Amino acid sequence: MLYFTLAVSAVLAARIAWVWREQMRQRLQIADWFAMSGIRILSCTVSRSYGWPAYHVVFPSHTDSERFLDSPRFDELLALVARLNARAVGSGRTFDPRAAVRISPRETERATTGAA
Repeated sequence: MLYFTLAVSAVLAARIAWVWREQMRQRLQIADWFAMSGIRILSCTVSRSYGWPAYHVVFPSHTDSERFLDSPRFDELLALVARLNARAVGSGRTFDPRAAVRISPRETERATTGAA
């Protein structure tokens, strides 16, 4: 029983490490794409939502995020995300990069001194 528990633990740890590595690889590829395109972003995160990949890109301002959404670069980003997840299929549905990518501006922080 001990060896079975150790084997199951090793398999689970390997799977978790593989998922983390894949998310890190995708995040770095997307961040590099923004850097090579000359587009300034504050952060890029990759996560999972109901088993599907989810990407969140944060821009420095509202105007920067709106400008990016209206530019042809947004379609290029969607094509990159689609290539990164070409094999993603679940429940008979194919991967939709528009549903996976979220673009948002940096949220303004409220002052804690009471002067809002």
